[in-house]
Amino acid sequence: MSSVAPGYLNKNRVALVILESVIIVLSMAVIIETSYYLLKHYRQFLIITKDNVYVAILFLFLVQLISLALGLYSKDLRENFKGIYQRIFISFLLATLGTIWFFGIAVDNLIGMLPICLSAVVTFFIICSLRYQLLHLTVCHSIKRKILVLGAGKRAAVIEERTRREADRRQFTIHAYVKSTGDDNDMIQRDCVIELDQALGDYVSAHAIDQIVIACDERRNNLPFAELTSCKLKGVSVVDVLSFVEDETGQ
Repeated sequence: MSSVAPGYLNKNRVALVILESVIIVLSMAVIIETSYYLLKHYRQFLIITKDNVYVAILFLFLVQLISLALGLYSKDLRENFKGIYQRIFISFLLATLGTIWFFGIAVDNLIGMLPICLSAVVTFFIICSLRYQLLHLTVCHSIKRKILVLGAGKRAAVIEERTRREADRRQFTIHAYVKSTGDDNDMIQRDCVIELDQALGDYVSAHAIDQIVIACDERRNNLPFAELTSCKLKGVSVVDVLSFVEDETGQ
């Protein structure tokens, strides 16, 4: 079954972009403003005075542009924190140099560069801390997609086999495997397997399922096509198990 446009990915990624953008603009603007007043005796060296918001917006544009180019917002990103840290560092470094160049601050004017560099460093650590929280603390589960797998046999076991690494499951969590007629037994841990006692659409709505993965060993007369269509219309993605594994592992 073909997949539907993954709106859940858009929501999560857009939310992350917006959150980081707000943090960058506010942090840059506040720190540049603070630096301007702390360096009041050296204002003749400061190219940036009252335009701190414009500096922050320019810096934000450059950071996000470079971050997109480096794949920091890609759904296929499976780097550990060190890899993400390196990408963020590169994006901030290039954005800082670009901002300094745009405002024509001379290389030998260290005081003139100080507000931008200081604000970039502080903002960098704030963004790294945010990413760390999303990767390693329980808050990350709130932005993971909740997956319901239709099937609990051999085809469903492919998900367990191919997504064993923590990095492979960074974007989703398996809510449950729904047992279907014809599935091989003992392929999935019993505590993960359920039998629906209500309509699929009602269950999906009640448990805020983001995606349904079709993994029945025997599809004939086992798939509730009407219910699946209804779920699609409600914005729930429906994909085949092989497509799901390929998307999540990149293989």
